[in-house]
Order: sequence, then C-alpha cells, then structure tokens
Amino acid sequence: MAYILQPGDLGYIAGETHGLIVALSDQGTNIGWSNGKDITTGATGMLIGSGSINTNTIIGTQGDGKYAAKLCSDLVLNGFGDCYLPSINELSKVSANKAAIGVFSTIPYWSSSEVNRLSASAYSFHVQSGVTNYPKSMLLWVRAIRSF
Repeated sequence: MAYILQPGDLGYIAGETHGLIVALSDQGTNIGWSNGKDITTGATGMLIGSGSINTNTIIGTQGDGKYAAKLCSDLVLNGFGDCYLPSINELSKVSANKAAIGVFSTIPYWSSSEVNRLSASAYSFHVQSGVTNYPKSMLLWVRAIRSF
C-alpha cells in the first residue's frame, strides 16, 4: 500500500478506507509517454484519484502500442486488472512511502498528467522537488498503481 485517501482526494468516502497500491517493480524502462502521436489527449488531471481517468483518456486517443499508459492498463497485479498510470500527485504520494515500497530508479517516472501536445509530467524519486515536464518522446520509467 502506498497511500490512504484523505478528505479532498477524489474517491474519498468518510468512514471507509480507500487508497493506492503501487506495483513493487517497474512495468517498463525506456518507455515513451505516447505511441508517437503528437496530439493533445486531454489527460490533464493532476489530483489524487485522476490517474485512472487520465489513463483511459490517453489510451482512447493514442490507441494500441507500447507506451506508458498502455503498459499500466494491460498489467494484471496480484490478480487485479485495474492498474493505471498514476497522476503526478499520485506519484508524489507514492514517493512519501518509497522506503516501504522498494527500489525506484534514478531515472524519472512518467505520470499520466499531460502538460500539452508535446509534453507530460514525470516524477523523480531522488530529488527534492520531484516534478519535471518532459517531451512525450523522452524515454523514461513506468510504475503502475491501482486503487482499492
């Protein structure tokens, strides 16, 4: 488990426990954000709980291929097939518990949060601020999460 939802997070329900579970290993290395199409997908959600929506939006516009959102969506994790590429804020919350989760690359990880037609946000687990925007063609790492 990486994070328990708090009031204000998408999906938070008072009196119920919901949160994020992160895969213990990377789903891909040297992976682009898109399948090569330089188009705006509309996957701009950054909040906790928006990664799944972003992932579906990206796949809906990008289609088939080997790219970050598709790798996560295709993953079956411990019998669950509802994995997705986390939003930038979801990756930030994962970072707060990275010591309990396991090893993360020094290479940044793609988020599902699109900046514009040519770039998206990524998160580095080994620097203070963590968030940087990169061209979608940049080859970065991918780590899936799922909600419970």
